[in-house]
Amino acid sequence: MQSWWKFLENRGIQYAGEVVGVDEAGRGPLAGPVCVAGVVLPRGHGIKGLKDSKDLKEDERERLFEKISEVGQVSVAFASAAQIDQKGILVCIKHLMRQVIRNSGADMAILDSANVDLPDVMQLSLVRGDYKVDCVAAASIVAKVSRDRLMNELDQQYPGYGLAQHKGYGTKVHQEAIKSLGLSSIHRRSFVSAI
Repeated sequence: MQSWWKFLENRGIQYAGEVVGVDEAGRGPLAGPVCVAGVVLPRGHGIKGLKDSKDLKEDERERLFEKISEVGQVSVAFASAAQIDQKGILVCIKHLMRQVIRNSGADMAILDSANVDLPDVMQLSLVRGDYKVDCVAAASIVAKVSRDRLMNELDQQYPGYGLAQHKGYGTKVHQEAIKSLGLSSIHRRSFVSAI
């Protein structure tokens, strides 16, 4: 895992401004929103253990989330299941990415996906960026923890689906609950039709 400034220097990019790392969580679930996070980390932030959120246990993600929030600048945005059904998941993700980049105030973004339409912001699209650059890994953690916390709240509002356990993903338990209870207002109808 490289710091964002070393990553840029190694590519011959001299940049003195702020850089925002951007990543998403919840692209594939059958229920709940998609979440995009943007994180600006200062040089020399000192956070140890940053890596892709999928490679961390829940308690590690929570601990890192708190550290990231203390030393970094964090922006989070959600698109609901209804918005995903209406506009499509990729349109929603790109809209949220633009939103968190704008909210960050940074003039440069490193994204773990394709670039977005923001001509006044320098962008680097980096495949598996959450495994390579610290600010993107931090965004991965913030997006995952933010979405998981929301899914835990939604589990209380929509009991019986097991949302706190599977976070809306298409597990067998979740699919059986849908067959038994029907769809709730937080289910992505465009995704559920595929099961």
